[in-house]
Amino acid sequence: MQEKNYEFKKKWFDYLGYKPHSGQMPLHYPKKQDARFQVVVCGRRFGKTWASAMEATYVASQPNKRIWVVGMSYKKARLIFREIWQRMVVGHADDVDKASEKDMYIRFKWGTIVEGMSADNPSSLVGEGLDLLVIDEVAKMNKKIWDMYLSPTVAGRKGKVIFITTPEGRNWIYDLFKLGADDPMWESHTSPSWVNEHEFPLGLNDPAIIERKRNMSKELFGQEFGAEFSVFEGKVWDFNRDLDTGDFPYDPNLPTYCSIDFGYRMPAVLFLQTYWDGELEHIRVFDSILHKQNIKTEDLIKMIKFKKSKKNRSKNALFNPYKNGISSYDMAYLSSKRNLKNKTVYLENDSKKDYLAA
Repeated sequence: MQEKNYEFKKKWFDYLGYKPHSGQMPLHYPKKQDARFQVVVCGRRFGKTWASAMEATYVASQPNKRIWVVGMSYKKARLIFREIWQRMVVGHADDVDKASEKDMYIRFKWGTIVEGMSADNPSSLVGEGLDLLVIDEVAKMNKKIWDMYLSPTVAGRKGKVIFITTPEGRNWIYDLFKLGADDPMWESHTSPSWVNEHEFPLGLNDPAIIERKRNMSKELFGQEFGAEFSVFEGKVWDFNRDLDTGDFPYDPNLPTYCSIDFGYRMPAVLFLQTYWDGELEHIRVFDSILHKQNIKTEDLIKMIKFKKSKKNRSKNALFNPYKNGISSYDMAYLSSKRNLKNKTVYLENDSKKDYLAA
């Protein structure tokens, strides 16, 4: 479903008396007119329910469309469905063929059907071909709901999908959001709460925003009101992705280390280098082995040796296995196979730290 008839949409919104604020405009009039997938990340009280419902009414005004609005629960889905009901059913009985507010179902006389669905009932999310799918607060959902149940519903009819949500850290929605940068089929944008001038007339200087900013952590305020993928509650380092990440290639002139966190379920390996800038020591992570599951120790060592062989990188290996991490079998394997000979091994437990040589 391509979005090219913006003039009709504007007239439709005028007919409904809906005037989107600046943050809602990209949802209704995306720059990529042929993009089928929109990831809209917004702060609390942004007006996402209202904007999603209005977009759904526009599609519902066209013949032979099938539309779903999906929430975390039927109660949440009802918030969007209720707005569609109020604008297109109440006072418009002549337009309706069949409708039930309780069942969240509308069939218009021009063949279009609108339904409210719940993500907590995945078995109900199969078997339909959709022209528009609105997924509310999608960051709170399991990725499986999209991959297994919802994405097939728009495949056949090349339907449009609106992912609209407040962020939940850098979870799978962040991965979808990044697609908007390069994929022509994806459009992404963020909008903070205070762009909603109806809710916050003074914008960022609105008393409600100022109070929340003063009394919430920087990270949580950024997430809930600033629509930022930036929450790291309980962190010990004031990490800033814009300042603390970049392109740091391997430098053969710098000390190089391999840090290993053993674990069969999900081990982690970092390849890093250190250097001094005046009195400040910096650590660069230039490669890694992460998110690999159910890896045997011998297989992990092979992966490390393969990485190391590329540029003869690591001159030191820093093992950091906690009391439930490295096993006696792992230590025996490392020693017998002499995979990392003459490297320093740091063993930690609750009471002491022993320094051994592998």
